[in-house]
Order: sequence, then C-alpha cells, then structure tokens
Amino acid sequence: MGICVSGKIKKSPQRCNQISKSLISDSIILKSKNYSDIHNDFDFLQVIGYGKFGTVREAKRKSSGKRYAIKSIQKEVLNNNHLVMRRELEILSTIDHPNIIRLFESYEDEKYMHLVMELCTGGDLRDRIIDKGSFTESEAATIFKKILGAVNYLHLNSISHRDIKPDNFLYESKVSQEIKLVDFGMSTCFS
Repeated sequence: MGICVSGKIKKSPQRCNQISKSLISDSIILKSKNYSDIHNDFDFLQVIGYGKFGTVREAKRKSSGKRYAIKSIQKEVLNNNHLVMRRELEILSTIDHPNIIRLFESYEDEKYMHLVMELCTGGDLRDRIIDKGSFTESEAATIFKKILGAVNYLHLNSISHRDIKPDNFLYESKVSQEIKLVDFGMSTCFS
C-alpha cells in the first residue's frame, strides 16, 4: 500500500522534535526505498488545483469509493526542497484537529510523492469573502474562532505554520461552514 502515515498521535512536549522518526526513515523524502503504484488503490478523477511543486487531484479509493484529494509532487522539481517536503509530511502526520487538513497516507514511486489528504470542495476563504462581499459579525466570529483554534493547536504542539492567509483555509464543501488550514510547506517546529 505504499508508505502509509496514519493513526492516533501520542501527545508529549517533545513530540515535534520526535515527529514520525519511525514512520519516515528511508526515502529521498520519506527516507524509504518502498515504491508502490498509487493507481492500484485509487482512480484519479479531475485536477482541482496546482501548487508550486505539484498538482492536486480528486481521486476515489477503489475499495471503498471514498473521495480524497491527492497532491502529487514530482521529485525532480523538488531539487533541494526535499527537506521542506519532508518537514511538511512529518508535521502533517502528527497533527489532528478539526480545522486542519488531514493527511491519511502517502505513496512514493520513482518519479512522484503522492499525499492522500482530506478532500475539500468548497473553495478557499479568500474566494468566499470575495463572492459573499461581507460577513455578519456572528459569521466572522465563527470563522475567526476556527482559525484561532487551529493556530492555537499548532502553537501548543510547537508548530508554526508561517503562511496564515485566507487562501490557505479551504471550505469542506460549497454549503459547509467548516474550514481547514492547508499548505504546511513553510511550517516549522519551535522549542
């Protein structure tokens, strides 16, 4: 099934410094020589976004039909950014909060890293602000409570996101008011 990163995380003050040492140990990014074909487990449906290092596509797990967002990063494009990618994976594999995107597992083949993540189809907060024009005080307070809850959770676990902006909060769906903090590429641990 590839390199899988999942499960409940034990909480400890030194957790950020000990992140996933046993899970992430042998590849270029994940430090592992295990290669697998993600296409054995998933059907890719459509491209839903582009990033600096890769493409995000909606995919369906063949065994359950459940839909996910899969971020595929071409290793060749990473060049010297392997450590950045590795840090992002380490952080995502240890956090669990309702307003932070969830990483379920990751795959690695010869050319790509594939991150299987929670699917959010409602667009980002920036677009919602533009489309809506304005929020009531109650709506704004609810959004800020979720944003500050996610940031507080990260800080309590010695993690700094370092790229908080409306573009990095995705809505679960077009009708949902639930938001998820995404894009941990600039995040880091602190003591």
